[in-house]
Formats: sequence, C-alpha cells, structure tokens
Amino acid sequence: MNKIFKNNTSIITGSAGRFGKIISNKLAELGSDLILLDNNILGKRNADFLKKKYGIKVTFLKINLTNEKELKFFANFLKKYKKIDLLINNAAFVGDSKLKGWNTQYLKQSNKTWDMALNINLSACFYLSKIVTPYLKKSKNSSIINIASIYSFLGPDLNLYKNSKINNPAAYASSKAGLVHLTKWLACNLAPKIRVNSISPGGFYSSQPKTFIKKYINKTPMKRMFEKKDLEGVIKFLASKDSSYITGQNLIVDGGISLS
Repeated sequence: MNKIFKNNTSIITGSAGRFGKIISNKLAELGSDLILLDNNILGKRNADFLKKKYGIKVTFLKINLTNEKELKFFANFLKKYKKIDLLINNAAFVGDSKLKGWNTQYLKQSNKTWDMALNINLSACFYLSKIVTPYLKKSKNSSIINIASIYSFLGPDLNLYKNSKINNPAAYASSKAGLVHLTKWLACNLAPKIRVNSISPGGFYSSQPKTFIKKYINKTPMKRMFEKKDLEGVIKFLASKDSSYITGQNLIVDGGISLS
C-alpha cells in the first residue's frame, strides 16, 4: 500500500462509530498519524488496534465536542503539534438513536433532541474547525471533510419508513443541511490555503428492517446500499492532492437514489 499520507496528521471525530472506524482505518493504512476523538471510551480500543497494526502514532481523547471546557482542553492539547493536515468532522447524532423524542413521528419529536442534534451535527463542527484552522494553515495539503447525508438536500421518501420502527427526524436532516452550507461558507473563508468539502452518503447497512432495506435497494439505480469501500474511496480522494482544485463541494455518494 502506497503511504501517501505519511508524515501527515489527521483528526477524526466520532472515531468509535461505524464511519469513524472505517475512516480511521483507511487513513492509518495510507500512513497518516491520527488524533481520534469520541465521547465513548471504547474508542481507545480502535486507537490501540490501529497503532499496533500500522505502526503509526495514534492518540485517543475522550471528549464531548459540545462542552466548552473540554474544547479548551483540546485547544491546549493541540499546541504540541506544528501542523495538522486533515480534519474530518464525522461525529453525529444519528437516526438510530433510541432516545425518547428522537426516532418518532414529527409531533412527538422533542425540542431536547432537536437541540442535541444541532449541537453535535452542526455547532460542534463549527467549534472544532475554528480550533484546528491555525494548524491546518501550516500544512502544504490541508483539508476539512464534513460528513453530511443525502437528507441534507433531499426530503425523505416516507414510503421507505412505512410499517417499520424507524423514522426520519427533522433535526437530523436540518443539521446536515446546515453542515453542507457551513462547508461552502468555510471553503470561501479558508481558501486558498485550506480546502473544505462535504460528503453526502446514501443509506448504510446497519440494523434497518429487511423491508426498509429491500425498498431502499429497489429505489436505488445501483441496486445496493452505501458500503465501506465507497466511504474509503471518497475519503482518500478528497484528502489527497488528486482533489487539489476541489473546494466547497458536497460530494453525493448515493448510488443514484437522489435521481428518482
């Protein structure tokens, strides 16, 4: 494997989650040192595994990205680094949460879960990007990648959720839409030194009911859901010099479901 990110340092939020593990593993495989952030201490297991497997420098920090004191701690922690090459804002309050007032019908969705989603999915990305920007400016190939969703620009097809126990919370879609626009705003303000792009993945295999998966695949021209290899490929592309003239874009990786 070509270590194209050797001597680079990448920050990944939500590193203990499904996407976080895929992203961190791929960047480690490509030679990048890692700073992994998550509010789940289990993320340390992933960090230890990557350090041993790839022989890179890996630091795990348990952190709440919406807590001002913990953000100040992280800002002080970064002072030991001369530069940061990549920030991936991946941490998210996602649709499979069982928290009351979240995965339910619109009129039962709570103000509390709305605020939580906006804080984690959008505000935390603003806070962290601001902290890391001075370090990104010192890199010769710096980039911010925000993980959004097809629901950042699509209204939900409610037929997909019919007769299932899952829903499409308003706060998730709204926060991801805000993240895509924040991407464009940051791209304008941080150019030409730092590129900023977002990725909007389609539905990823998880614990969805079989009926949902079947309907989703039938609706998708590529006849499958978003997979690990799809995320790995687009992360590698946007983080590398192959995309050096691309900024402010929302790369839609959805198998064509948004075409219908």
